[in-house]
Amino acid sequence: MVRRLFVAVLLVAAFPSIVRPDPLCKVSGLVFADHNVNGQHDPDEPGLPGLWVSDGEQIVETDEGGRYDLNVSLETLRWVVITRPRGWRLTTPLYTVLDPEQHGGQEIACHFGLRRDPAANRDDFHFLMTGDSQFSSAGQAEWLRQEMAYINRIGQRNGAAFLCVLGDLTQSGRDEEFRWYWQAVAELTDLPLYNVFGGHDGLYDTSHPPGGIGNYIKYCGPAWYSWEYGPCHFVVSISESWFLTQAERQRHDQWLQAEVAKVPAEKYLVLLSHYPPANANMQAWLPNHRIACALYGHWHERGISQFRTGDAAGPVIPYLLTSPLRSAPDSGVFNAAVRLVHFSKGKIWTRTFIPGRVPPSVEPKAAPDAPPVRLGRPWPQFFAGDLASRVTSTVLKQTLKIAWRAPTGAQNSQLAHRLPGQGHCWCLRRGVARRPPRGYRGCL
Repeated sequence: MVRRLFVAVLLVAAFPSIVRPDPLCKVSGLVFADHNVNGQHDPDEPGLPGLWVSDGEQIVETDEGGRYDLNVSLETLRWVVITRPRGWRLTTPLYTVLDPEQHGGQEIACHFGLRRDPAANRDDFHFLMTGDSQFSSAGQAEWLRQEMAYINRIGQRNGAAFLCVLGDLTQSGRDEEFRWYWQAVAELTDLPLYNVFGGHDGLYDTSHPPGGIGNYIKYCGPAWYSWEYGPCHFVVSISESWFLTQAERQRHDQWLQAEVAKVPAEKYLVLLSHYPPANANMQAWLPNHRIACALYGHWHERGISQFRTGDAAGPVIPYLLTSPLRSAPDSGVFNAAVRLVHFSKGKIWTRTFIPGRVPPSVEPKAAPDAPPVRLGRPWPQFFAGDLASRVTSTVLKQTLKIAWRAPTGAQNSQLAHRLPGQGHCWCLRRGVARRPPRGYRGCL
């Protein structure tokens, strides 16, 4: 027995790398009113009580002095994130990523600064949503950068509060793809960004099993989290749970149920995930919560569907989907799009904008009836939401006259034909003599 113990001690001494660090990390911090907006706590800046801080498993509230404490087990990458409260904006990062190699067995401080934001206290507001950029090359990343610059301008012109990207940010979640992604979204100079994990972000490559959520956390931070804006409480979750380890799945499910349970009944819930929310969750949450809508991606098409409980008098929850920002043609809709969502008094209406492949010097001015359109290899498809700020009629005409202006200024028009079984969707046909230029402005 003594000899075996002596050998074990020698092995540990000879190979210290086999001794894993303590997985427990003690995180403490202060949430404070950053009056001078310098991102640091100054003596005259008070702590803010009752605000939520989470590690993706536990949700704690700050005490009367604005302080919180968390004990986080670091078997894998984790995070600490604050729920941005209504009427405030962050002056510090939204989150801190915790690395087992760097933070295991350590005590660290993670502080959050906030400043008043009157716009975030309004009862009605606009925001933008898109998703599924799924690029895999530097060239496609450059197209995405151009589209993000366009989205930033759309946000400026329409007073959008933030942008939500509903998953599949990359094609396979490789390091270089995430680096290209952040170079592209650097164009969002006026739009706070909220990301959602999608399955492509966890592939890493074509090997099996999939890579998981590690790279996503490394580059994008929390894979599930929440924030508030106006009367709404936004909740981001992971729908593709097979990318999670068993421990991650347990933490995610525990956090999600606790998060929704803590939301006051008077708040409106907005649910974000790459796939739509599970029906079981919707059925469980509806009796005690006001769900304004669900936002999702994955399907490369554009439309609005509904969730119904089966009770004719029950609530009808809109599910909003936008077509992908993906640059390469695929089996879905070939027009990249971003959806503007307007929230007011518990109701929503939306409008779709289609980024164009035109240089900024000849970019068409924003106009209600003239969204820029990008032409891929197939002919463009137009939805009713692309052609009007509101759809006021359910009469589906078989043809629409689409007018466009080429970058040279030349005017053209052409009939678009409604696609069978596609609802409010019309398509320009290939067989006509005049083909629109690669970048053009289409209007009804």
